Amino acid sequence: MLLVIILLISQLSVANGVSCTTEFESNNKATEGGDEAPQEGGNKSPQGDDETAAEGDNITYSCTTTYNGVHNTSFMWFDKQGRVMSHSTVSTRGPLSSTYKSIAYVPKVPALTCNLYEWIPGKGWVFTNKTCNTKEQDTLYSVRSLTIWPFPYASPGEELTCSAKGKPDPEYSWFKKEDGGEWVRADEDNKDKDNDKITAELSENSTSAIYRCRATNTIKGRPYFIESVGVEVTVGGATKRWIIVGVVLGVIAVIVIIGAIVYFVAM
Repeated sequence: MLLVIILLISQLSVANGVSCTTEFESNNKATEGGDEAPQEGGNKSPQGDDETAAEGDNITYSCTTTYNGVHNTSFMWFDKQGRVMSHSTVSTRGPLSSTYKSIAYVPKVPALTCNLYEWIPGKGWVFTNKTCNTKEQDTLYSVRSLTIWPFPYASPGEELTCSAKGKPDPEYSWFKKEDGGEWVRADEDNKDKDNDKITAELSENSTSAIYRCRATNTIKGRPYFIESVGVEVTVGGATKRWIIVGVVLGVIAVIVIIGAIVYFVAM
């Protein structure tokens, strides 16, 4: 069920008789790169501001003023680099308005400038000094681009680090499975903290374990998450990891050398 919410976020500026506003229209769909997370212990409270654009929201910039002159007028929208984004020409006097529609992209909802011009014979379009600016702001987006290190092997006692991108900032949790058993929370004692790091451990009678991290954020009351692939923790895991890294780097070096030789022979 699509829930359409139109949020009039602010009267951003009023100068020289011109006002600018920005509206966001959201259908509460999942944003790209995110999955809906299962709820643990009830619904989580929203993170971030409900009056903030989320990735994919429709944006409507509005500019209004009053013109009492006798000439045709034109609104022009500019980005901060001075590029014309939109323009519209009107011929009426009195209250005037213009809108420009866009979509919220990561990482920012850009600031725009709205100017009013009038057509003066012999001079062309002349700026009326009626202008206003919208405000740049961050775009909310679901958690993505997760990495975990060390990978794919680690030794007991090594610190594992999980990192992901998202707005609001992601929160992290860790899960562990020993000797083919069930997945359990590995950070149970600290699950209310920001656990982007954890020390890999093996139980007394365990020979190996798999660790995974989950990164979660919540946008306008809806949670999203992504999970890492597993890191195998075993005695000697660090040595095994560096052997793999060495082999991969050696293969890359051989490919580069062969490519260089082929290039110079072909010249």
